[in-house]
Amino acid sequence: METVEEEHGFARLAWSYKKCRKCSFVLKLPTINENNLKCPACEFEDSTPSPFFDLSLCMMIDLMHESYRTGIKLPETSPVFGVTPKQAQNASVVIFFCTIRELLLERFLSSFIRWFALPVSLIKRVESDYDTHERRLNKLFPALTGQKWIEVISSLKSKETDFVALDLFLKRAATERNNLLHEGDHFGMDDTITKECIVNLFSLVDLFVALNNLYIHQMRNRLIQKIKI
Repeated sequence: METVEEEHGFARLAWSYKKCRKCSFVLKLPTINENNLKCPACEFEDSTPSPFFDLSLCMMIDLMHESYRTGIKLPETSPVFGVTPKQAQNASVVIFFCTIRELLLERFLSSFIRWFALPVSLIKRVESDYDTHERRLNKLFPALTGQKWIEVISSLKSKETDFVALDLFLKRAATERNNLLHEGDHFGMDDTITKECIVNLFSLVDLFVALNNLYIHQMRNRLIQKIKI
């Protein structure tokens, strides 16, 4: 029997992550079709909460899931031009996973920077100056938060996820992806790493939910309190 994730598709499951329209707190609702939200942070009741994911992220999650499901059904065959169909599917899972990681960081930083009330022209300039994942992670993230990436994720608390261990896996997946794209090395793309990408996908999402609630929610909440005063 398929799990909930396999039966409904990861993209549809991703829609269960909702954002409070009042304070920007993000939580996962108990069912896929649940819409009624009473925010645990501000107690705002909302029948139409905003989805945490945009459409492009949901599509990327669904493509990753479909690549994985296709790959596990493929038999081991002789390589064509040095690569078997199964290896190609494994590679696509890792590439999608790394792309989702980069999109999540880009979306988080883009949302966060808009709370600094900067001119639009300056925001666009900052985003163009930090146009790669590494520059966003190692330069822009600490500039906005005042802390390095590893310092922040080491401080995050979760009953389900070790975010430091997750970060180590993210680096390994990125290395495998880069070896494939820049060196043509596909030999690291086996069933093990693709399964780990699937297992770690929602831990990755939970990481950015935690970051949203630590920074964007808190910043918006402070603004709400100022308005009340």
